[in-house]
Formats: sequence, C-alpha cells, structure tokens
Amino acid sequence: MGQSKPFGKFAVVVECDRDQRAAMDNLLQSGRLTVLTYDTLSKAQRALFHLGDSVEVLVVDMDLDLEAAGMEWLVRVKRRFPNLHIIVVSDDSAEIPQDVHVLPKSWQPLDLLREASRRVSYRM
Repeated sequence: MGQSKPFGKFAVVVECDRDQRAAMDNLLQSGRLTVLTYDTLSKAQRALFHLGDSVEVLVVDMDLDLEAAGMEWLVRVKRRFPNLHIIVVSDDSAEIPQDVHVLPKSWQPLDLLREASRRVSYRM
C-alpha cells in the first residue's frame, strides 16, 4: 500500500519571525487554505515533498538565507513543482527567478491575500 496524500489545498509559509508567520497563517487561512508554517527551508521542503501538488502557494521570506543556497532551493522547487505559485517577501528582486512573485517587505495583508488568490480559487 502506498502512502496517501492529504486532501485539500495547502499553503506553505516559511518565515523566521514567529509573529509574521502567525499573521501570514491567519490571513491565508481566511482564504480557506490549510496553512503549514515553518521557520526553515529544510522543514518546509519535507512538507512540500510529502504533500506534492496539493501545495498551491509557497510564501518564503527573503531573510531565510536566500542567498545562493536559497535561490538554488527555489529553482529546484519550481522545477519539481512547476504549477506551484511562489511568493518571496523581499525588497530585493534582482536574483529571484522570473516566474516567482516578489512581495515587498512593506506588504499589507490585502497584498498577500490578493497575490495568493491569483492561483487559488477561494471558496467561502
């Protein structure tokens, strides 16, 4: 018997700041997503690989060592999950892959919800 995949739509949030992580969690849950939050890329990777295509949105804070290793991680994730909508919270978009959306650090709650909803149809 194979391992079953969970049902539903998931968002994975990777943010080192506990308060920001909680705010993103609450906001995305209001859009009827099951939100999984992590403080490191490695923990988020395990969830992504387990849930596979059930994850529709990945939100990553740029402060999480997204220099060379983090950028390579984003490219690998995007290659493995081409339909995954990736949102990177950052003030610097120079090195971020083209098909990844950048949300400025000064984001407002509606900005994140609007960007996430571009790929996910929220059913209230």
